[in-house]
Amino acid sequence: KPGQQNIVYVRLDNTDSEITGPKPLKDLDFNTYGGIYRDVFLLVKAPVHITDEQYEDQVAGGGIFITYPEVSETKATIRVQTHIRNTKEKACRVRVEQILTKNDSLITSAEETLKLAASSGHHVTQSLEVPQPSLWTPQTPDLYTLETLVKENNRIIDRQLTRRGIRKFEFKDNKLYLNGQETFLRGVNRHQEYPYIGYALSNDASYRDAYKIKQAGFDYVRLSHYPHSTAFMDACDELGLVVIDAILGWQYYNENEAFRSQVLQSCRDLIRRDRNHASVLAWEVSLNESWMPEEFIDSLTSIAHREYPFDDCHTAGWQRYGFDIFLQARQHRIGDEESLPDKPYIVSEYGDWEYYAMNAGL
Repeated sequence: KPGQQNIVYVRLDNTDSEITGPKPLKDLDFNTYGGIYRDVFLLVKAPVHITDEQYEDQVAGGGIFITYPEVSETKATIRVQTHIRNTKEKACRVRVEQILTKNDSLITSAEETLKLAASSGHHVTQSLEVPQPSLWTPQTPDLYTLETLVKENNRIIDRQLTRRGIRKFEFKDNKLYLNGQETFLRGVNRHQEYPYIGYALSNDASYRDAYKIKQAGFDYVRLSHYPHSTAFMDACDELGLVVIDAILGWQYYNENEAFRSQVLQSCRDLIRRDRNHASVLAWEVSLNESWMPEEFIDSLTSIAHREYPFDDCHTAGWQRYGFDIFLQARQHRIGDEESLPDKPYIVSEYGDWEYYAMNAGL
């Protein structure tokens, strides 16, 4: 409230909970930390504004959602969906402009004028054509910047920048293709904790982790076993690290309806948060090493494909049933080559048990 002292109170609770998981703390073999350990921003918006994707009810809605209906070395089509909300008690007319640049040079733009009824929201979808695009790969992680402007009476009332790489992941005969080229990935798992500070890494420290992984010769990271810092996600986009993005969960499933609802909500939230990252190959909407009923897996994968309703949405999980990609740890492997699944397959962990952990691989 202008002219008044304004106070925001935040109450934190890190009590061990069977609802949030990922497992009762006394049985957990890695720490999960409470508190505010990442950046927090208070955004003050105009009455007419671009919404936050986490707080809108529409499926695959809210905020800015960028996808690529067509990707080739000769041309790319960029689809930009922007959700605008008018909180005023009267209708208004606004113009939505999309400006695509690369290295500060204008590539293309689009604009559309629309009338918003009082107290209403509207999705506007615009297309941009990019000739001879610089495609995103681990070897050439080229990024474009999309500037989205909302104008009323030729005055900018909201503005948002989104960095995005143009790329296409697809599977053919269980092989991975990136931008039409067959691709084989070698990578690592990552936890985001660090001695003495837990999860409270600075953004620079998160970047350093990504840089060291890339420097070591890897081109892929599986985020174990929870959403990692957006700073790390940005670094993966910039450095060329393909990511499997995971919801929180590990060796714990609970039939409690509140637990199930919380997991399903975290699945939706993860995809809403990270859907514009070029680095994301797949959504690990699976409770890691936690045996889940098939109907629960169906609910998770259904949310993923509804929230990202395009051909390049791939789900991943550690059970064979239901997921687009099978994630199997080396130590869990059962049987011979004939038992391998008839779907894309990732060895999610290798080297842990082979090299002295619990002496299990000796």
